[in-house]
Amino acid sequence: MHERAGVNGGSAVSLVTLVLWELAHPHPVVNIRLLGYRSFGICCGLMFLVGFLLISTTQLLPQLAQTLLSYDATSAGLTLGIGGIVRIELQRAVERAVGIAQRQDGLGELDRRHAGPQGRLPVRDGAGIDENLRAGVPVKAVEIDQGNLQDPQSPIVERALAVGETIDERRAGATDDRVLSQTRAAFDGIAAPDLSKVAIAYEPIWAIGTGQSCEPDEANRVMATIRLAIDGLGGTPILYGGSMTAANVGSYVKRSNINGGLIGGASLDPEGFATLIERAVSS
Repeated sequence: MHERAGVNGGSAVSLVTLVLWELAHPHPVVNIRLLGYRSFGICCGLMFLVGFLLISTTQLLPQLAQTLLSYDATSAGLTLGIGGIVRIELQRAVERAVGIAQRQDGLGELDRRHAGPQGRLPVRDGAGIDENLRAGVPVKAVEIDQGNLQDPQSPIVERALAVGETIDERRAGATDDRVLSQTRAAFDGIAAPDLSKVAIAYEPIWAIGTGQSCEPDEANRVMATIRLAIDGLGGTPILYGGSMTAANVGSYVKRSNINGGLIGGASLDPEGFATLIERAVSS
């Protein structure tokens, strides 16, 4: 009894020490702080519960059947058959549900950006750029940048601002006015040194998730306009984010004002996304 208590106590102390060390170390082996992000933390919790349920049903249930109900090994195994079928169908249902949720999340993001107040353009989590800089909120999107891919020591951009026009604004010739006003409003009051910590994504709203894309030369022109919106954006990465795919990424990253891509729907296909990265690096 005392030996068991000692082992449990030692394990608890080791676990607490590990957590404290990982939190304090600048380059932790396991980045525990990621659990602070709601979506990631909930996913980890659900995975733990699923694992707990799986081991209880696949390992303990057959033992219970053989011990208390005198089942042989074959009969005990067959008791898991129905549960296995249910799990297979649940996996298919979850896959469909995740796909729907991802599409809805993308649409919701665009709706929030379009509906946001002119004086403070929402970023990825709906807060102002200045609030994110103070809070240290990281960007929740995938950045493809040749420098970051090839040089592991290059700085990582932590925050992103999305700007872009609607299809009606583009048809009315108001694209430049729209992105300039968005950029200036978002960076109002931001200190010049902080501009290097922010990436800007030019995401024409009409091109996101629609399969349509802004012509590379036109995107390059608009992104040059964005860079001139305020002083201090010379070293700020500006990314293109409107239906960038493996088929067209090369034509974008070759342009002088396009520093990378902000990838949405194309990142849901692992093989296609890997191809996109390879072509971005090789272009």
